[in-house]
Amino acid sequence: MCSETARTGEIISVILPVYNVEPYVGKCLESILAQTCQNLEVICVDDGSTDRSGQICEEFAARDERVIVLHKENGGPASARNMGLNIFSGNYVSFIDPDDWVEPDMYELLLGALERSPEADFSTCGYFMDYPDGRSTPIRNQVEIPERLISPPDYLYYVYQRDLYRGVAGYPVGKLFKRSLFEGAAGVRFDEEYPVGEDTYPLVRCVLRSSYIVFEPKPLYHYYQRETSLSHVRSNALGLSDVDSYGRVVETLAGTPAYVRACAYAKRFAVYHAGLVMEYTLSTRNREKTAGLRETVRKYLDVYLETNAAYPERIQWIQRLLTEAEQLLDR
Repeated sequence: MCSETARTGEIISVILPVYNVEPYVGKCLESILAQTCQNLEVICVDDGSTDRSGQICEEFAARDERVIVLHKENGGPASARNMGLNIFSGNYVSFIDPDDWVEPDMYELLLGALERSPEADFSTCGYFMDYPDGRSTPIRNQVEIPERLISPPDYLYYVYQRDLYRGVAGYPVGKLFKRSLFEGAAGVRFDEEYPVGEDTYPLVRCVLRSSYIVFEPKPLYHYYQRETSLSHVRSNALGLSDVDSYGRVVETLAGTPAYVRACAYAKRFAVYHAGLVMEYTLSTRNREKTAGLRETVRKYLDVYLETNAAYPERIQWIQRLLTEAEQLLDR
């Protein structure tokens, strides 16, 4: 059974940005509507789909009055999520990507976590990586998180320290936010100028606006690997916006003593993503893009080397890329 709060009328607004996901969106919607928490408002924002995605959403809306469908010209997932945020009416907000799906008790557990810890502003859960071959792998932390109420600095450290805390996802999906995080002039919105990594910085803003976060380690969200992260980052505007988004995180956290650990690992993330994209720009002999990426790597290289001291293969990888970049740019 769902919580007492949900039974007394408080609503969870679930926002889906929908674009050309015809094979997947039906399964996603079915998993949402089958939740043990039934007080839902499901906002599907059809972002100019050219397949039947929008029509499938309309078919669900015809069968279930909790489903709302909006249609718009294509503008990317950030603009679709923002359209949903502009009209939602729930007491809580959640985001799901339309090619993913969720366990039937996800909202029951996330809402219960917030009810037991009213000081927290959002709750988050563990997740699965799911693959086209049918594999479903729960992602676990290597080290148990001892706190029930996690402070914002510790939470961002857990997000970016991926070697120990892979089960703490740095995405807005698989979470339940109080509506206050998105209200008012300072309310969080997604970055529409970023085609990749558009959700990286908004999650950080949610964290910074929060007093505490609650983590439910049980995997409840299924993150479907329709594309490998590498091909995705390479194929979308050379992945440079993903690198830029981590740069914004670093700029925001830098200079604040409480966030020293989190900022160091955010810098490592920036170097890692710059390295992924630089592999591609080197293979295509793109001197201009390689030059910018090399500067990002150099800027945070000391921190990258320090935080990867136990992983010599990573250090060798980034040093090899820098050598190849120098050969391309400095000859």
